[in-house]
Amino acid sequence: MSPSSSLPSGHAISAFFDEVIATSGLAGLIAAAAVTRACQRAHVDPSHLDPGSLGQVLPFLEMTLRLYLPDEADARLRALRSLAR
Repeated sequence: MSPSSSLPSGHAISAFFDEVIATSGLAGLIAAAAVTRACQRAHVDPSHLDPGSLGQVLPFLEMTLRLYLPDEADARLRALRSLAR
């Protein structure tokens, strides 16, 4: 089951949500929960996460990346920023 499988089927956002999860480098359920939690903290509905709203979410996701992937956090953040508009 993909991390965004709870999103409406055929919803274009699910592919972007999955792309953010993959780019984060976090593992499985931790990644889905971390991205969802970061969205909520940024007041962005996770089901509406898109390149335009990712910039609002990144500061909250950064905290998690620095905790779980301290050696990779900077590279992961650069990759995530490249997904944002």
